[in-house]
Amino acid sequence: MEVKYPSNWNLFGDKGDTWTGFSPLTLKQRYEIDARGTNYFPSFDIVKLKAYENMDEDPLIYQKKSLEELFSNRYVTYSITESEIGGLPAILVITTSNHGEQVMYWAVGDDKRYNISYDIPSGEEDKYKDIFQEMVDSFSFSDQ
Repeated sequence: MEVKYPSNWNLFGDKGDTWTGFSPLTLKQRYEIDARGTNYFPSFDIVKLKAYENMDEDPLIYQKKSLEELFSNRYVTYSITESEIGGLPAILVITTSNHGEQVMYWAVGDDKRYNISYDIPSGEEDKYKDIFQEMVDSFSFSDQ
């Protein structure tokens, strides 16, 4: 997997094996925000998981149904649409709450599931939305 990100941002995680995260904040700053309980700070995260096994249903349809069930029981506004990222078909999930906005792409390819997401804290949309969209647009699955 490849993604272009701002050179002054920090890289976290295991660099593509399971989880990779990018943020303009340091790890200490992220922990301080987590400790306050908002859990929303500017970050771009990539999670790679094993594909669903023995599934008769299209994995993206299954994921969409699971997410609709999850979000219907929460106090967030959400939308789920068909999309693509890095050349793979995906579903795009956007949730909005009083803490901010979370955008998630769920894609399936090469016997793996991918969750590519970014969080924008409330009031910081103008500062980060274009940067995150550039990162999404630059995303590619180099292991395909």
